[in-house]
Amino acid sequence: MNSDNQLSINFRRFIAGFLELGVLPYISLTVFDISDLVNNNNFTVLAYSFWLLIFWYTLSKDSFFDGQSLMKKLLKIKVVRFKDSSKCTVLQSITRNVLFWLPLAFVVESIWIFYEANGRRGGDYLAGTVVVDAK
Repeated sequence: MNSDNQLSINFRRFIAGFLELGVLPYISLTVFDISDLVNNNNFTVLAYSFWLLIFWYTLSKDSFFDGQSLMKKLLKIKVVRFKDSSKCTVLQSITRNVLFWLPLAFVVESIWIFYEANGRRGGDYLAGTVVVDAK
């Protein structure tokens, strides 16, 4: 693979990860803050439901849309199986994304992709996946 192309893929996946894992969970926290302000039990249930939806999305997102989360789809990259380039399964998506719930994992994994020849990070090795161009 062309190293310029791999750098482009790595940069796009970093942006996608930052927006999905760095911003989306904070929206959930904002909903909880609003819930505390209005002191309404129904809103609190809504806040917990929203958080569970975000939690599920962050784990399974790479099994949607032919191996693409919403941001990966916009940035034209996708997750495929490393061995045969077939679609990423829900189990593979959960396996590759569960590491992001560990402290500092996003930082370590983000640096890792730029030093790995084919842009695979720890989660990719665990799940047997790789991120490729979807163009």
